[in-house]
Amino acid sequence: MASLLTNTPDTLVADVVIKSEEVLKEGDAWEEAAQRLRKAGISSAPVVDEDGFLVAILNPTDLLMEMEIEATDDISRFSGSGGGETYFGTPLMKLVLRRCGWLVSLLMLQSLSSVILTHFQSVIERHIVIALFLTMLTGTAGNAGNQSSAMVIRGLATGEINSANKMRCLWREAKAALIAAVILSAASFARVWMTPGSTWLASVAVSVAMGATVVGAVLFGTATPLLLDRFGVDPVNFASPALATLTDVSGVLILCTVASMLLSGHP
Repeated sequence: MASLLTNTPDTLVADVVIKSEEVLKEGDAWEEAAQRLRKAGISSAPVVDEDGFLVAILNPTDLLMEMEIEATDDISRFSGSGGGETYFGTPLMKLVLRRCGWLVSLLMLQSLSSVILTHFQSVIERHIVIALFLTMLTGTAGNAGNQSSAMVIRGLATGEINSANKMRCLWREAKAALIAAVILSAASFARVWMTPGSTWLASVAVSVAMGATVVGAVLFGTATPLLLDRFGVDPVNFASPALATLTDVSGVLILCTVASMLLSGHP
C-alpha cells in the first residue's frame, strides 16, 4: 500500500508489486500454513483456490486468532479435559461428562496397581520401606516422561521434529533417559538409605526400579507422539494423565518385581 501511494500515477502495478514468498491454498491446514510462514519469516500470504485465483489474504490477526484456538484445544486435550470449545462456552454437564470419561478410564487403569500390590503383598509386608517410596518412584518417573512427551509434541508442532530426524530425536531422548536414570537412581538410593529401618538391599531395589521406570517412561513418552504423528494422529491426543497413569502402573510392577527378586530371601 505504501508503494502505491508514494509512486507517480503513471507507475505500473507490475513495477511496485512484491512477489509473495508463500502462496497458500484454501485446503491447507492452519498449523501447516503457520509453519510455512514462520520458516519464510513473513506474517501474511495470499490464499488461492484450486484454479489459482486469489480468494483471500491471510494476515497476522487471522493467524494469531487461529493459533490461540489451536493452543487452547491442544492444552485441553493434553490435560485430558476435552477440547474444541471455550471454557464458559461449554455447558457445565458437558464439561463434567467429558472429564469424567477420561477420569473413569484412568481410574480403571490405575486400579491395576491394586492387583499388582496384592500379588506382592508378602514382600511389601516384610519390607514396608518399599511401600513408603512407591509414590516417590512413580511420581518422579511420570514427571520425566511428561517432560519428554511435552518437548517432542512441541517439536512436532513447530516442525523442528519431522520424519527426517525422528530417529535422531528418539536416540537423543534415549541417551537423556539413561543419564537421568543414573542421577535419579543415585538420589533415590541415598534417600531410602537415610530412612530409619531401611536396609542396603531395599535401597538398591528402589534405586534399580527408579532407573528402569525412568528409562521406560521417557522412551514411552517420546516414542508414542512420534508414532501417532507417523499415522496421521495428532500427538496431543496422547494426554498427559494417560502417560502418568501408565507410568504409575508400570512403576509399581517394576518396583515390586525388583524387590521380590532382591528381598524375597531376607526378613
